[in-house]
This record gives sequence, C-alpha cells and structure tokens, in this order.
Amino acid sequence: MSIVLGNNFFRHSSPTFAPLRSGGILPRIDKKDFSAKIPNETKYGIACSLFNQNPADPETYAYFKKNFLKIFRFAIDKNDMETVNNVIKEGSLIINKNIDKLIDYADQKNNKAIKNILENYKNQL
Repeated sequence: MSIVLGNNFFRHSSPTFAPLRSGGILPRIDKKDFSAKIPNETKYGIACSLFNQNPADPETYAYFKKNFLKIFRFAIDKNDMETVNNVIKEGSLIINKNIDKLIDYADQKNNKAIKNILENYKNQL
C-alpha cells in the first residue's frame, strides 16, 4: 500500500480502491464537486438564500446566473418574494430574452403576485 499526498490524494495497488480512483469519489472530491448527491430543490433553496444575503458575491452570482431560469422557477414555485424582489433590484438577470418565459411560468403556476411584479418590471425594461 502506498499513500501519496497532494493532487492524487492516495494510490493503492489493490483493486478494492479502483472505484474510488476511476470516476468515483476521489475525483469528485479533488474537483470539489459535491453537487451529485444534493437534490435540486436543496441546491436552489441554498442559492436563493445566498443570493438574498449577498447578490454581489462573485461565486453566488455566477452559479445563480448559470442556473437562473431553474432557480427563478423554483422561487416562483415557493412564492419566494424576497428572491424575486432581489433579482429585480439586482437588475441584470431578468432580460427581454427571458422575461416572457418567466411571466408565462408564473401564470401557469397561478402565482398572480409574481406575475404582476414581472409584468410591471417588463414595462420598465
């Protein structure tokens, strides 16, 4: 058995450790990829909470922007007025290209309050 510290975490000649090395746990840990086992609802809830606390945080903003439609639909589903208002206040995530999709989604979910907020915001774009 040989343990190597650094980028490879450890190496072992035993086949028992093969699943850990090749596409298993260790490559995900090495890349800090912990997303596989976290349900979307949990991830999006955390993203909303972090965005509401500090929308200017670069990591939070990057994740929020990358997954914006999914996260914002989650906010509509949960009637998360704080996130909706903070996204509008932030000003760069809702654009002409996506606002109609969001209005339609709020309408499909019978969320009249968020639909009205989005329609008013659309008039300001």
